[in-house]
Formats: sequence, C-alpha cells, structure tokens
Amino acid sequence: MSLLALLLAAAASTTAPSPTPADDPFAAAQRALLAHDLETAKRDLLAGLDADPTRVDAMDDLANVCFLQKDDDGAASWYAKALARKPDDAHALNGSAILRLQAGDLDGAVDLFVRAAKADPADPLPIDNLGDTALAVGDAQNAATYFEVARKVDPGDAHAAVALAELRVAEGPQQADDAIAMLKPVLASHPDDAAAKAAMGKALATKGRWSDAIGFLDDAAKAMPRDPAVHYALGIALMNAGRLPDAADAFLAALDVDDADPRLHLELGVVYYEMHDARLVSYASQEFHHTLDRNPAPADRASADYHLGLIEDDAGRLDKALGWYHEALKSDPNHVGALNDSGLILVRRGKPADAVPLYQRALAAQSDFSPARLNLAQAWLKLGRKEDALRELDKLASLPDGDPIKQRAASLRKDAAASSP
Repeated sequence: MSLLALLLAAAASTTAPSPTPADDPFAAAQRALLAHDLETAKRDLLAGLDADPTRVDAMDDLANVCFLQKDDDGAASWYAKALARKPDDAHALNGSAILRLQAGDLDGAVDLFVRAAKADPADPLPIDNLGDTALAVGDAQNAATYFEVARKVDPGDAHAAVALAELRVAEGPQQADDAIAMLKPVLASHPDDAAAKAAMGKALATKGRWSDAIGFLDDAAKAMPRDPAVHYALGIALMNAGRLPDAADAFLAALDVDDADPRLHLELGVVYYEMHDARLVSYASQEFHHTLDRNPAPADRASADYHLGLIEDDAGRLDKALGWYHEALKSDPNHVGALNDSGLILVRRGKPADAVPLYQRALAAQSDFSPARLNLAQAWLKLGRKEDALRELDKLASLPDGDPIKQRAASLRKDAAASSP
C-alpha cells in the first residue's frame, strides 16, 4: 500500500509546473505520466532537465518513473540528485526511504521517513509508511501510534484508517465495533477500496456476523485475487456459515498463492473432514500431514494431530487414534477435544477411572465444554458414584432448551434418580 501511495503521489502531488507553452517538455511529461506512458514521460523529463537542471519536481518524477520500471538504482540516483538541491524534499525523502526498506536497511528507512514527515507535516504518507514499517517488524503498538498520528494529520487518510481497523480486529471482538466505525466513512468515500472491504469483512466476522462478512470478503477476494490472507478470512467466514464447499474453494485459492502456510492446509483439511464424505477423508488426512510438514504454530499442530486422531477413531483404529490425541496434547496440554476423546476410548475399553481425570482436565481448561461434563457424569455412574454424577448432570440443566446434551443429561438424571443408591 505504501508503494502504491508513493506512485499515486507521483502523479497527483508532485509540485505542478506553472502554465507553460504546449511544447514545454515538463508539461508534456506530466501529460505522459497521467497517461501512464512512462517512456515518453522519461524522455520529456530528461529533455526538460537539459534545459533547466534546477527542477527538483522533475527529478522526483524521473525517480518515480525509474521506480515503476523497476530500476531501483536509477530511482535512487534521481532522488539523491533532488535531495542535493533540496534537502527537505519530502517526496524524495519518502521515496528514498522505501528503497532503503526494500534493500533491508530498516534503520536507514525509518530515519528518512521521519525526515520526510518533518519536512512536510501536512502529508500523512511518510507517517503511514512508518506505521507500515513498524507492522513489518511486528511492532503493533508503535504502528497503531503512527497510524493515529496520520489520521490526525489527515482525517481522510484511508490507508491509516484501514490499518488501524485491522489492528483493532486483531485485538479481539471487543474492539470490532471500533474497527467498523473507522471503516464506514472510508467505504462511504471509497466504495471500491478492496483493503477497506477486507478489513470490514474481518471485523464483522469477529462479531460472528458471518453472512455480512462474506459479502465484503468475497468482493475483496475478487479485487485482490493474489492476497492469500483475504481468501483465508473468506474461507473461515464461509466455514462458520456452513458453506463448506465454498470454504474449500477459498482455501484452495489461497494455496494457489501460498502453499507454505500451514494454516491454509489445516483449515482445508478441517473442511474436508467436516463434509463427512468418505471420498474426502484421504484428502483431509493429506492436508493435516501437509500442515505438520510446514512447521505450524503449537495450536495448529495440536489441531492437525487431533483431526488425524479423529480420522483413526472414526475408522475404529483406536490405538492409532490415542497416539494422535497424545501428540496433540504434547503441543497443547489443554486441548479439550483430545482430552475428551481420549477419555471416550478409555471408557470403551472398560477404564472409566482412567477417563475421569482426562474429562476433569478438559473442564478445567474450558468449564463450558459440555461434552466433557456429560461424559464425566457417565463415567461417575459407571464407577457407582451417583452423587458425583448428579452434581455434573445438574450443571448441564442450564444449557439451552433443545440442546441434545441437555436432553441426554436430563434422561440420565431421571434414570439415576430412580435407581437404587
């Protein structure tokens, strides 16, 4: 986004020349730039500088043309010439900073962005770029500060608003309303802003408004087909809306761009598994193994291991299932699914006493995980500990009416109450 902003600035905010004759090379160059005719613009700018070598704005434009032509050395040279004549040329400072950033010189880039911001306090672009740089190194706190400053400089700065909204969404559902409020005016004034649509979709998804989120994310994915993060967010929203085949398509689109991201393989595997189609089980297993091969985060590794356990469990291969559940618990000792399902296998093998601590660990990790509470109650009943079972069953009475676990708990409680002590 910051590179695009630089290039837009080249066409829109470079110091405009005063009215000149139609054959003036600088005026001709501006027309060529607006028409995206880079070679003609470059020729006219060079001709103009031969006649008037003091034009800093023309040097900036030449640097921008070189940048667009992927001639970074040429761009750096023209920015340097502009700065030699005008050391506080904000445009050249900002462009030079981006070149430094691309070359891996983070400190040099930050220094130039700061100088650019001081040179033109009314321009939010270098401040936005400082925010983008902070984000690139994982410094969300300073990034947010820069974007907030940019919005104070220019309340209409769409880039800063979108970036801040993304940061708010990352903080969790409690900040989603703030993000949505930031994005509404951006979309009102820039209805085709794909980045703003993506951020709005993510914010709505954080609030569980899946259908609304899908509309924004689908538009964003069509506008940014090579952005795997947008396809990923769309896939998650589609999954939660129950549109599993469409979710699979979204994750496959993301994998076409980035096959190395373990999360994409994990979620695609989950979609295949949740579709409950025997023909897709092998594909699900394949995706979970791809996840494990790509150095996933501990929680994602645990999820892949757990789902591989589910596949084995479904097939009746209980020893292999227990092995995968055990692997999941190595990465996430509080994985409630692996704890609960390990307990179920132990009960099926006649070991309810060994299952009880697993259910208890699951409930300690997530007290509202009702399957583990129901299973704990049933294990207590098998062990003849009726009062302990009734205590757990009573806790399930608060579940919503119609919940199958509540119904099963009520039936068990009735049978237990009628039985002998």
